[in-house]
Amino acid sequence: MAALNDSDIQIAAHAAKILATIKDDPRTIAAVIENFASRIENGGDLHNSPFYDAMLELHLPEAEKLIQKVRPSPAGALHVFRKTYPGVQVSNMSLPPGKQHPTAEPFRLKYLNNGKAKEMKLVFRLNEDGNWLPDPPLPDALP
Repeated sequence: MAALNDSDIQIAAHAAKILATIKDDPRTIAAVIENFASRIENGGDLHNSPFYDAMLELHLPEAEKLIQKVRPSPAGALHVFRKTYPGVQVSNMSLPPGKQHPTAEPFRLKYLNNGKAKEMKLVFRLNEDGNWLPDPPLPDALP
């Protein structure tokens, strides 16, 4: 558990992944989530970090609200898409490099729908509650 608090984000991320696999001890999941929350509260830059990616990979329902507090990465955009449209094949397509906007993070996703390749632009915006959410929200059904 001590490795969760390591200043090396790689070590902390690996510790989070390992601890989350220990299902018979509820303290492990709680420790992972508390550590993630603490890093967010302390202003840690978790965008595109291994710890953020680990939290996405763990699929912990208890962590979803915390994940929204971190500026999304391509992995975060794919996470939201897959959660909304389970079973749909999707990939991130790189956007041309540009200046990062302080309250918006755009992504271009490519997915298969009924055997046809389609694209979707997905923009996350930072709202007044400090959450990064798709804006506009994803439709209930794929276009």
